[in-house]
Amino acid sequence: MIAAILAFAALQMVSNEASPPPIPPSNGGGERWGFTEPYRADLNLAYEREAKALQAEMHSLQDSDGGQLTAEHRAYIEHKLKALLNDYHRGVRRADPTAINADGSKPR
Repeated sequence: MIAAILAFAALQMVSNEASPPPIPPSNGGGERWGFTEPYRADLNLAYEREAKALQAEMHSLQDSDGGQLTAEHRAYIEHKLKALLNDYHRGVRRADPTAINADGSKPR
């Protein structure tokens, strides 16, 4: 009986050494199944469109202020820019199919 156990253990050691190393996981995972790219491309286009609209609004405010933004207009533009960036980052987190919260729900 002991000889059978030792032979089985030796067989397991030999078979483990001959196996190839495991394939490392990809950094995001979603690209393997095609989940992230179409949504991510739409997200990037929407962000770019909104950023250009905000830039145009900033230039029109700057022109109306005589070439220099007032403190109120600068704060307004910064507030809108922070909201735009937060929305974009939230969308990027949601696009990752492997991202979950501690309770197992998808990020919002």
